[in-house]
Amino acid sequence: MGVFTCCVPGCYNNSTRDKGLGFYVFPKEQKLRVTWIQRINRAGRGGRFSKFTPTTGHRVCGAHFEGGKKTYMNRVPTIFPLRPQKVERRRPLIRTQHDPEVSGSAITSSSSDSEDTAQQSTLLMDHAYSSQESSYDQLAKKVACQNNIITELAEKAEAAYAHVEELNRQLKRSQQDHAEAKKLCDRLQQKNRCLRLELSCMQKKVKRCKAEATQKIDITYEALVEDEKKLRYYTGFTSRKSFDSFWSLLEPDAKKLRFWQMKETENEDRNFILPLKTQLVLVLMRLRLGLDGLDLAYRFGISTSTVLRIWVTWLDFLDNRLRQVPTWMPPHLCDKYRPQAFTDKGYTTVDGILDCTEIFIETPSSFRVQSETYSSYKKHNTAKGNQLQEDNGAVKKRRYTVLE
Repeated sequence: MGVFTCCVPGCYNNSTRDKGLGFYVFPKEQKLRVTWIQRINRAGRGGRFSKFTPTTGHRVCGAHFEGGKKTYMNRVPTIFPLRPQKVERRRPLIRTQHDPEVSGSAITSSSSDSEDTAQQSTLLMDHAYSSQESSYDQLAKKVACQNNIITELAEKAEAAYAHVEELNRQLKRSQQDHAEAKKLCDRLQQKNRCLRLELSCMQKKVKRCKAEATQKIDITYEALVEDEKKLRYYTGFTSRKSFDSFWSLLEPDAKKLRFWQMKETENEDRNFILPLKTQLVLVLMRLRLGLDGLDLAYRFGISTSTVLRIWVTWLDFLDNRLRQVPTWMPPHLCDKYRPQAFTDKGYTTVDGILDCTEIFIETPSSFRVQSETYSSYKKHNTAKGNQLQEDNGAVKKRRYTVLE
């Protein structure tokens, strides 16, 4: 630990000689530090009027605090006995001159004259000394006044400097807050633009979906029978007459249909979603073109579940109803309409041609069914079946075997 000497002007206390005296560093708190510097009134290194800047080596001894040491209540040095004190001086004597009396009897003795001379010389000496003291007092007053002014100006300068520093800190914080607010504003504006663009896209999409939902493809019985080309493409019937004949066969029982997975209370209202003839068109389109449920739902403006109900119901109905229709001609009609090519070749007893066929199916999830339906000929899972066709090529009957 080093040796410390009090930095107060005129105080020479040090830590080596004055063992019981404390030596305190300048406080770090700005206001309290400025107060200490003002109270000490020490000049800096630049001259008499320069600012004193304390360092870690500058200490103030406890002799300048009340009680001889620094405490929590007495944190500011207040005792400075070595400063020039104002001394009250007595008023100088007024110098007067007396005219000597000229008379014969007024001449005094030599002893009386010597005493008067001594008194006058003493008065003159006192008067000269009093004049010097008066000049010194006036100079001390001026110096003290100037010191007070300098101290006051220094305090104001320190306060102004601290205020300026505080304003600079506030300005810096305000600039930082402004920069952060500007960045946040830019991010929010960018996000707002993105949200507006997304909203515009969603509005267009909603508008397009509404238009698609309200728009239906005109595939009905009335629309198809007006164009035989469309009727042939979608249903396989060549004319309106043939379609109406087929419908007349189904109409009596079609009005009594009970749809698959429908309650009896809902069954009556289901007919009004699609007319019965349009339902038949839907089933024929799937049979002829192989359209899936989603495509048919889009074409007719209904749900896929409704397409499934119509398909299952009508498929079962057509199977039961058309099973009664004869599919094979009697022998005399077969002989009558047998192709000439068969007769010329000597095939006069051939009534039909039996053939085996395979149709591709999806790969079953069961490994057993996969192995049973796999065809080494087609290199795929197939449904095996046979078909019977007439001599002219018309298919009369098909039968397929599908494992479940």
